[in-house]
Amino acid sequence: MNYMKEFAEHVHDNGKEGLLPQNLTDSMLSRMLMEVDDFENDRERKEGEIFILAIFSLKHEEEVYTNVKITFDSEDELADIFSCYIACLELEGIRRSRSLTMPISSLPTLKNIFDKNRKIQISELT
Repeated sequence: MNYMKEFAEHVHDNGKEGLLPQNLTDSMLSRMLMEVDDFENDRERKEGEIFILAIFSLKHEEEVYTNVKITFDSEDELADIFSCYIACLELEGIRRSRSLTMPISSLPTLKNIFDKNRKIQISELT
């Protein structure tokens, strides 16, 4: 499957809301979690990384496809943004595996996905 094509179609059909982890297809979430694992373990990928494109698409005011310049105030801001999105992806993966539940109010929104102080309620399933 062409993941970049799937990504582009998903964004076209769902807008930025589609890039929130809870709105990703199972295949996109799985792909992004594999990319995150490679990213965190400094393994190079031969293909593009859609989780990075998702972060930039969510952070940028307009759609990101080609030749868009995105600036960050500092490396710390960039690290915080990556950390927030990666944490949301990982929580969504655990939620879908039925290992925990989260009320809808704890799911990320376009307004708070990059808020590192966002409060999240989690209940572990027994």
